[in-house]
Amino acid sequence: MDPTILILCTGNATRSVIAGAVLKAHLPDVEIATAGTMSIDGLPMSWRTKAGFEAVGVKPPSHRSRQVLPPDLDAATLIIGLAPEHVSWVRREHPSAAPRTATLKRLVRDLSDDDRSLAERVAELRLADIELRPWEEVVDPGGGEVEAFIACAQEVVPLVDELAARLRLRPMSETEAWTAERATRWIAMTDAVEGQLAPVSDVLFAAAALRPGERVLDVGCGTGPSTRQAAALVAPGGSVVGADVSTEMIAAASARPVTDHAAPIEWVVGDVQTWQPDGAPFDVVLSRFGVMFFADPAAAFANLHAQAASGGRLCVAVWAHRPVSPLFDLSLSTALAVLHERGVQPGSVPAEDWGPFSLGDAPRVVAMLETAGWRDVAWTPHRLSFPIGGGMAPDEAAPILAQLGPTRAALLDTGEDTLAAAEAAIAAMLGDHIDDAGRAILDGTIGIITARA
Repeated sequence: MDPTILILCTGNATRSVIAGAVLKAHLPDVEIATAGTMSIDGLPMSWRTKAGFEAVGVKPPSHRSRQVLPPDLDAATLIIGLAPEHVSWVRREHPSAAPRTATLKRLVRDLSDDDRSLAERVAELRLADIELRPWEEVVDPGGGEVEAFIACAQEVVPLVDELAARLRLRPMSETEAWTAERATRWIAMTDAVEGQLAPVSDVLFAAAALRPGERVLDVGCGTGPSTRQAAALVAPGGSVVGADVSTEMIAAASARPVTDHAAPIEWVVGDVQTWQPDGAPFDVVLSRFGVMFFADPAAAFANLHAQAASGGRLCVAVWAHRPVSPLFDLSLSTALAVLHERGVQPGSVPAEDWGPFSLGDAPRVVAMLETAGWRDVAWTPHRLSFPIGGGMAPDEAAPILAQLGPTRAALLDTGEDTLAAAEAAIAAMLGDHIDDAGRAILDGTIGIITARA
């Protein structure tokens, strides 16, 4: 997944437009968008702004002002404000994006210049917690004379030149992607997705058979639903560690309440492929859809084996390959049919074993875990019925499916009209898959992987 950059000013009139054009000149292959926090959609660029472009020798882009929208903030790897007030606006109106939002001047001063991913370097700045300072503002020319617009352009250009030299952008791995837009999008849908995945939790915890007093590691815990359920089951005397690569996920998880009398939970930001925890080994390594995105699955499961107590149990839920899950395959085929009818190329069409479906080959997975040191390995299939969005009607459920997995990948960057048409078609498809209460229901196949250390 490639990084995306969003640049904010107040009216999306001068500062952000100049900054976006200059950054795009440096990074032509990167998706760069501009928007305003208090903008009127559709206003053309003023002649004063064009004069600013002319003064710094930059060609003005085709531009109409627009108000920033929540999907813009969710999708951005990095959000750049031209003044502290723009960062404050994001913190207030869309706090899940705050860890990825900073002023241009602060980024020029503080962003590390190395070969790590942009998401990793942004995360280490802890942007949601820093105090904003007056020196961070690029002065707004507002309704001033043309000289103010020229001065603004002259201030912005060298700052963007310096930032471009620091960015060193490269595509993110699947693991790194969970520290960026995917995490914030998932957090926004947490309640709907949690209701949808409740049948998986039922099967997973039945297989795990947690007991009071056990020490549990929940891998890829996300916003923590399975972690909190485990904490309730191992009390009294037990303990649970919820681990995830995403700072945003762990922050959201730790903010949610825990059941009274539950065992203590430790929330950890870390990659369990290499993570070396302190404390006693784990009696149970648990995961609900948190183990399919490892860059090196064999190494990850070997490290998890090293963290397990002798005789400790592994119990994780994974997806089977996509074609045996109408939950994903029907919505994808419906979306692709809409794209074909409209002559629109899909963003991408992921392979049947892509990403979340990467551990769907049971014999291969069993062999891999055995090589990693686990014994008594089993991959047990379960066919489940999923209430979309936790029990939504087709019209409400369709946008949820359009934002999940391979369907989202196919619809990415295809335009708002096409997305709306795809959602309408998915809603129509779901009309044939409803229960007696009118809730959209689709089947899917998961695997429960169990093993012992």
